[in-house]
Amino acid sequence: SPETPPPTMKTLLPLLLLSLLSASLSAKRATAGQLLASVVIHRHGDRAPQNNAPAYAAGTRSGLVNALPFDDGKWPVDYGQLTGTGMAQAAAFGRWLRARYVDGNEADMLLSGNYDHKETHVRATDVDRTLATAMYVMAGLYPADSGPSDKPPNLTIANQVPIHTVAYNSDSLMDGSSSSHCPLFKDRSNEVLNSDYVLGDIAKRTDLLAALPELLGKNNSWMDAAGVKELVAAIATLRDMRTCQEAHNKTVPKSISRFDSDFEQITRRAVEAKWDLTGLGPNVGGRLLRAVATRFTTMVAFQHGEEWAQVKFTEECNAKGTDSDEDGGCPRRLAVYSGHDTTVFDTRAALGIPATTAGICRYLAHVVIELRRDNKDEFVVTVLAGDYATEAKEVAGKFCGGKATCPLDEFLTFVGESIPKNINEACGLPGDGGGGGSVVGSRDGGVSAWHPLFSFVSVVVAVVTGQFFFVALRGLLRRRSYSNISD
Repeated sequence: SPETPPPTMKTLLPLLLLSLLSASLSAKRATAGQLLASVVIHRHGDRAPQNNAPAYAAGTRSGLVNALPFDDGKWPVDYGQLTGTGMAQAAAFGRWLRARYVDGNEADMLLSGNYDHKETHVRATDVDRTLATAMYVMAGLYPADSGPSDKPPNLTIANQVPIHTVAYNSDSLMDGSSSSHCPLFKDRSNEVLNSDYVLGDIAKRTDLLAALPELLGKNNSWMDAAGVKELVAAIATLRDMRTCQEAHNKTVPKSISRFDSDFEQITRRAVEAKWDLTGLGPNVGGRLLRAVATRFTTMVAFQHGEEWAQVKFTEECNAKGTDSDEDGGCPRRLAVYSGHDTTVFDTRAALGIPATTAGICRYLAHVVIELRRDNKDEFVVTVLAGDYATEAKEVAGKFCGGKATCPLDEFLTFVGESIPKNINEACGLPGDGGGGGSVVGSRDGGVSAWHPLFSFVSVVVAVVTGQFFFVALRGLLRRRSYSNISD
């Protein structure tokens, strides 16, 4: 079994607190009826740094595309890989799931103690850190003493729970905001990054701008040639490096750490601009949210004893070679999706809640969507959110008309009205991108029905003002010499 290096004290305390919270979970939470199904969408655990975070890795696992001057390169694993601390975070989250769904009160007992493929389905992106995170989450959910009766006595992980995946470049379900799966999102993102909200804010941070070439290990001509997209990506990379260094108790000179708040605020604004201001959450997170709606719809039909749902569960979903369940059509009780910060951003934006949380998107940040049959024999949906250091709490949003819990019909109506019927078309791609759209009602392709007016206005303002800010920024930098960083 994989060996887990001991986490640092800095990362151990939140894990201990989360375990304590999990132990008292059933006593603290009042239930709204019998739990029938749950969909968990989470980010991976702690990793070594990478380029262009929070976005997509650039380079190889043995080195960054552009090494940063203040990176000593001494990490417990290769770049972008899951660390021992990340393994511990994932296992702790799995224990939280067990405390909630196996060892909780009777109304929350969703799962049996042992892994059963008819109950649990796990999906990850085709990236080492998300696949490994899923494995350790399952190790926490299904510990060694819960294995099959014939398991070897020295087996430390009870079940090698199957982790399903598809080729990363074709994963529109969990990577909906990538340029290959939604070109419109890329175009709108470039527009809002040029707005006063992002570029205008960067222009005010003259000390940071003067120090950027030295921080990045680049010459002054790079700054003159860089566009706003490159500028934001570089700052996000710096923020990622500093976040990783702090998590692993690496110290840097004050001349570098003094910019930490700038890195954080600029990266947060960039994420908010792309996922909140564009109004394209239903496009980029719609495929996954539609799969949730399909899963819940099928589960209700199964609960009602409808023949098609019974046949689907006992035959189609249980047949060999049909394990992928990409459209959510099998009424399994627990579906877990192990992805990236962008997966969580996509999901939150599709639900109509702010994309960012504390720490923008901490490791093991998760969205939990639960289906219950309440005490009035009606079906209700509840959404919760948390991360590795924070117990999941109910979160209100547009998905339930500003509430955290609502009737299933209201949730399905939101999904049907907000998500484009043909997501590929709405994103500027050819072909059918519905993905399970036949189960719940949905509208024709286009921008989301709840798309706020201010989102459209922000894009227009970005186009009009973006060039002005960028020209002004270039002029400011040319008038000011770049400063060197010293101890």
